[in-house]
Formats: sequence, structure tokens, C-alpha cells
Amino acid sequence: MVAVACLPTPPQIVSRLDAEIVGQRNAKRLLALAVYRHYLGQRLRELPSGRDLGPQHQLLIGPTGVGKSMLVRVLCEILGVPTAFTAATSLVETGYVGAPVESMFYSLCDRAGGDVALAERGIVFLDEFDKLRRAPEVGRDVSGEGVQNGLLTLLDGRPVRLRHRDRELVIDTSKVLFLCTGAFAGLPAIVRRRLSRHGGGLGFVGSPRAQEREDDQLLARATPEDLIEFGIIPELVGRFAGIVPLHLLSRADLERVLAGIEGSPLRAKQRLFEVHGVRLEVSPDARRALVDLVLAQGLGARGLNRVVAEAFADVEFQLPGLAERGVGAVRMTRDVVEKRAQPVLLQRREVPEPAKPVPSAEQLRWGALGPPARPEPPRTRTTRPSPRPRPAPEAPTLFEAGS
Repeated sequence: MVAVACLPTPPQIVSRLDAEIVGQRNAKRLLALAVYRHYLGQRLRELPSGRDLGPQHQLLIGPTGVGKSMLVRVLCEILGVPTAFTAATSLVETGYVGAPVESMFYSLCDRAGGDVALAERGIVFLDEFDKLRRAPEVGRDVSGEGVQNGLLTLLDGRPVRLRHRDRELVIDTSKVLFLCTGAFAGLPAIVRRRLSRHGGGLGFVGSPRAQEREDDQLLARATPEDLIEFGIIPELVGRFAGIVPLHLLSRADLERVLAGIEGSPLRAKQRLFEVHGVRLEVSPDARRALVDLVLAQGLGARGLNRVVAEAFADVEFQLPGLAERGVGAVRMTRDVVEKRAQPVLLQRREVPEPAKPVPSAEQLRWGALGPPARPEPPRTRTTRPSPRPRPAPEAPTLFEAGS
């Protein structure tokens, strides 16, 4: 974690987000504006006037697999500030068995290395926020409404005392930015009922895919009143400066996630094959087949890792021995992805040499489980000097010439 020297402007933040996250143009702009106002306001607060721009906490809502968590993670990397990633389901009302709401700040302080001033410039990322909805059928709702009530004063700002590595610290939560995310399953139905009462329905046509698209549009039209009916207490809804909707990824978006960004699961597979001395070729038709499987599962970008792992499992199992058999490339087609054919194996003479050498799997295996143990000298009962132990074999260097 390295803090940036100067707060980026909203366009600069969006540009950095675009390099790693596909789609969600409106959400990126809203989030960039929120963090810009927050940190600019904190700087104003340090001036003699002492006036900031007010709280800028944001609530991100959208179905699973659209990039809510990824968006926050990349944003925190861009800013270089400490971040506490917490699942709302792990929290309980203060005073009950479990992690109290204040425990988020221990994690934040830990990420800041115990530096209170740095921790107060950090971000609390509270995931699965929708799981905190009220449960009216239970007596004392310590993990739902109880946690919501505990969050009220934290979002407003109050001192939190905690013990970190034998030191007692006090963090002012009014300086911390809260970004909360959730899928809010069931919220589209609430929005649909409200709109139907006013003649504003979206005309659901019946197919599961059409239902999914309509729910996506309905989430974008959610109001504070809808969130209150969902089960978030009015006082907590009012603490958020903005509601940021994220939308389902289109087919084109998923294809870009699959192969167009550096951290995509397909790029990771290509690197794995590369270190084994084998090139992985995936045809455009095969990529479309992978996206078809993701769309059928309805898991968005989150499902890409699963379908890629399943599609490549058989050939990946054979990967360590392919180069020994003279294989230089593996070509994947739609039929291979759909389990109707075997991958095409190309001999090394048919494949051009890579432009840049990479460490081989054999080199990477040395040290993958830790440094090699040195053998102990044999014990002897004689007075003769013990034989000198043989040195452990040296691991090959990661970048040998011609590797």
C-alpha cells in the first residue's frame, strides 16, 4: 500500500478504473466523485475554518457478478489508502457474542500499521450489507437491526477506542469513508410494486432472461423508501450520500472481461500454459461458448473462473507432460468447450518461439513449497570426525539463458 502524492481528479480515477474493470460507466463516475469530495473535504477540514463537505458514504447495489467488490478494491489500490474489508454477516450488535461493529476499525488500523492518522484516511468496505435487513419474526435481532443501529453513530462519526498490539488507540470515524455493497435480492419486487401502483411497470414478458433484465432496471430505480421497505432502518438509509446502481454485464462486456483485461481468467490460464512451454490458443468462437455458459448460469463475471476451470480441466491435467511429448501449443475451439471434441495439439515445430523467455514450471517448482531442507549430518558413536554433509542441490535460476 503506497499512498498517492496527489488526490486524482474524477476523470483520472475513472480512467484508471477503466483499465481494469469492464463496463459500469455510471457507477465509476458516481464513485469517483464521492471519493474526490470525501478526500477534498478532509483536506478542507484541516484548514483553520474546519469545515468539510459533509459525509460521502455510498451504497452500491446490483446483482451478483457485476463487479461491486472489484470496483471498490481497485479504487482503494488507486488511492493507496488502508482499507478494511468486512462482511456484514460477521458482525453482531456490540455486547453480544461475535464480532462487534467496532471490530472493522481494528482491521483498518492493522492495515495502517497502527498509524491512527493513516487509518483515519482509510476506507471501510462493508460487503453483504443487504444481509443486515430487519428480521421482524425474531425477538432481539442482534445481527440485523442491532448492527444497523450500531452503524448509525459510526457513519455520523464518533471516537472508537481499541487495543492494537498492546497499544490503546482512538480513531475518529468521522474521517473514514464507508462504501457498502449488496445484491439486495427481493428489492426489485418492491420497486415493481411501487411502480405498478403509479402505472410505471416495465412490461415483464415472462422469460428468465427478460426477468433478469427487468430486475436489473428496477434496481437502478430504487429509492430510499424502497430500501426502508426492504428492511434497512430509515436512519441508516439517510446516512448514505448516494445510492450507486451497478448493472448486469452484457455479452460484449463478458467477452472483454474474459480476454481483454490483464487479470482475466483466460489470461491466467495462458500464463500457466506458458510456463510449461506450451502456448494456449483460444478461438473467438470458443470464447463465445464460454460466455454462453456464464450467461446460462446467471452468475455474471464471477462465473467466468468456474467455466474456464471446467473447460480446461482435462488438458490442464496433462499439461506438465505435454512439452515432453513435443507439444508446442494447444488450440481450444467451441466444440472442445462444449465437450464434443478434444483440444488440437500442435507440435513445437509448428509454433513460433516466444519473443520473451519466461521462467519454466520446473524452475518455479523449486521453492514452491518453501526453501529446500538441508540434510543433517549423520550421527556416529565413533570418535572419527563425522562426514561433511552433502549440500542440497541448487535450484535453477528463474531466468536462465535459453530457458
